[in-house]
Amino acid sequence: MRRVRHPEGYRYQHHLGPLPVPQPHPPVLLGGTAAPALRRAGRLAQGWIGSSRHDLTEIGTYVETVRDGARAAGRDPQALRIVVRCLVDLVDLVDGDLGGRRLPLHGTREQVTSTGRPLTNRYAQMSRTRELV
Repeated sequence: MRRVRHPEGYRYQHHLGPLPVPQPHPPVLLGGTAAPALRRAGRLAQGWIGSSRHDLTEIGTYVETVRDGARAAGRDPQALRIVVRCLVDLVDLVDGDLGGRRLPLHGTREQVTSTGRPLTNRYAQMSRTRELV
């Protein structure tokens, strides 16, 4: 502390410069649902990230379009990272309360479990990873 002490207060010496670039760089994931955006993710990025607002029944189509973009660019489609975010809404409702139009992952714990597990297992199989529980 004596070395940095200055008669008018403390003096800080520091160097601001560019930080080293991490190797390898963090993965770049692109989002979107339009076909050109999905193909671009497969062609240029390390993967695709879905929004929590996407229709879960369409995720398989989106993933295949991303992988098609990778294939067209000569890249390994299985090397891509696919991230799907979902919002779970636990409520004390039954199907009749919503007129029979309950959304996936919306409802009672039992309803969410009954629709959520098949969805996650299907997408786990698509990505050739272990089954999600």
